[in-house]
Amino acid sequence: MPKNANTSCAILFGAFLFANGLTAAQAQSTERVTISSSEWEIAGDLTIPDTSTPPPVAILLHTMWRGNRSQYDMFADVLSEHGIASLRID
Repeated sequence: MPKNANTSCAILFGAFLFANGLTAAQAQSTERVTISSSEWEIAGDLTIPDTSTPPPVAILLHTMWRGNRSQYDMFADVLSEHGIASLRID
């Protein structure tokens, strides 16, 4: 993927939020979660905005753009500010 792919994705993401008129949430909570079965286990961080209705959820895979974990923490904050929960998979 090109070097500026993260910037392009962030711009597209911002345009999506603006076009859909999503409103900002006031608070959020983050917790460590584990999803497991008898053969595997997936761990990640779940960030949920404080909204009056169940929020939509985005799943963020940090190896998708070869970024580091902190970039996806910032994405999670922005998503939460717009009422979208996120699960950042390790």
